[in-house]
This record gives sequence, structure tokens and C-alpha cells, in this order.
Amino acid sequence: MKILAAKSNTWKQIKEKLESRGEIGTHLTLKCQNHAAEILVSTEKDFENASEGGCKIDCNADLKCGHQCALKCHVFDHTGYECRMPCRKSCDFGHECPAFCFQECPPCSVQVVRTLLCGHDSIMNCSQYIENINCTTLVKMLLPCGHKAELACWKDPAKYNCNMQVEKKRICGHEKIMECHKDPQDFPCKVEVIKILSCGHEQLAECEFDPSNIRCNTIMDKKLDCGHIVSYFFILSFMLTAYSLPCHS
Repeated sequence: MKILAAKSNTWKQIKEKLESRGEIGTHLTLKCQNHAAEILVSTEKDFENASEGGCKIDCNADLKCGHQCALKCHVFDHTGYECRMPCRKSCDFGHECPAFCFQECPPCSVQVVRTLLCGHDSIMNCSQYIENINCTTLVKMLLPCGHKAELACWKDPAKYNCNMQVEKKRICGHEKIMECHKDPQDFPCKVEVIKILSCGHEQLAECEFDPSNIRCNTIMDKKLDCGHIVSYFFILSFMLTAYSLPCHS
């Protein structure tokens, strides 16, 4: 005010008029409209005592939820106020809500034991319905193949792959031990048998192989034009007709 009065006659007159009324001092007096409390303000920091527009007294106004306002005195209403006191609501079974008062109540997660439609007891969240729970109790069930298996109560035995080890016969007549649900025709037969090859020779080979695709390993003797005898694999016989071997070979 002193600076303004020194620069302007108008402000000088205003200053003199205010001083004559005693309206100029070292501080500004704020009065709370809720509690009539007075706050003296002389510096910027002093306004922190009235940060919400009221005084430093707790609001404690009664809210619709039944709790009291936890803010300091304020001039605005409680529309949109988020009450952070524990929720007072409970589920149909009396379990208290764990959320804050302003939050929407979540499904009750308290663990309870209930009897399912199958007759077994199960631990579940309070908010869950027994119709939506898969019973995990292990029971022995008869499978379509005739074997028994220990499965969770809710499972359909018709959709279960039986893992019992059994002996199954292939189309070729040989047998193999495998899991019950598997088809023996999906696996090559490794049993060794005597095969008659296209050349007429016999050879030991795995049952799965086609004789026409088997390489003959039979050793044969052939008399050359020079009179010597050469031993060779039958598969190489075409080489001997393509050219003559030297006597010393």
C-alpha cells in the first residue's frame, strides 16, 4: 500500500481513508463461516491454515453412508466425496466387505466349505455357486475300454485316454505293448522276419519294410571268362556283365 500511495494520489487518498477507519494493519483476519473461528494472515504460508476455505477444525459432518467427513473444515459440499472408512456392508452370509466405503463391494472372497451337487465337499469363495464348481475329488471310474482310472469327479470318462499298458495285435499279426488308447496301426512294426525279395533271395528285415525296397545282401560266386571265381553281392551283379575283370582282381 505504501508503494502504491507513493506513486499515485488516488492510492494516497485511499490509504488515508482506510487508515482513518482502522482498516489497514499488519495482518488480514479471515473468519470461518462454519465455526466462526478467526485466522490471522500476514504471510503466504498463513493461508495454509485455511487451505480448504475453512478453518483448522475437523469437519466431522455426517455423511449419507453413516461415517463422518475426515477432512478439515471446508466450504464445499460433500458431493463426490470419497469416504475411505471401511465399508459397513456384508454379504448374504454375514462376511464383512474388505473395500473402502466409497468403493463398489467386490464379490465375497471368504473361503467356505460347501457340498456340491455330486455330494462331495469343496472349498470355494463365498460368492461362488456350487453349480459352477468342478469337483476335483478323485474317484475311480469305468472307462469305455473296460479299464478303471482314478479321475477328478467332474471329468467324463468317455473323453479320457486310457493309459493302461496292454498288448495289441497289428494287421501283420505281430503284437506290441502300448497304451490302451493308441492304435497299433499308427506304429511301424519292428519285428524282424524273413522276407523274399524280388530277386528271389531271402533276407532278414523289419516287418514294416516292403520287400521290393530292400537291398539284397546275398553273397554269390560267379565264374569269369578267365576261369576264376569271384564272390560278390547279388545287387552288384550288373557290374560283372558291364565289363570283364582282370584275372588278378
